[in-house]
Amino acid sequence: MTAYVLLEIQVTDMAAMADYREIAQKAVAEFGGEYLMINARPEAVEGTWDGAKGLTLLSFSSVEQARAWYDSDTYAPGIEIAKKATVRRLAILPGFGETV
Repeated sequence: MTAYVLLEIQVTDMAAMADYREIAQKAVAEFGGEYLMINARPEAVEGTWDGAKGLTLLSFSSVEQARAWYDSDTYAPGIEIAKKATVRRLAILPGFGETV
């Protein structure tokens, strides 16, 4: 079953994000992930959304595969860049039939 990774991101250092993107794209591909949207700005139809933050959505074949991507040596340098260049939240979400 499919699992998803949802990131809410506010970029604080655009120059560092070029390196992050290269690392992240390589790692996502290595673990069979797919970008479904990148830095999308939500249109609030109920409630409010912080317009300074974009949403990125990834899909993986399973929760285990999403976790393997996040915990991988390939993605580790990207996490370190993101800690310095963004304010973000990241969650792994199970698809139907999956559990976290």
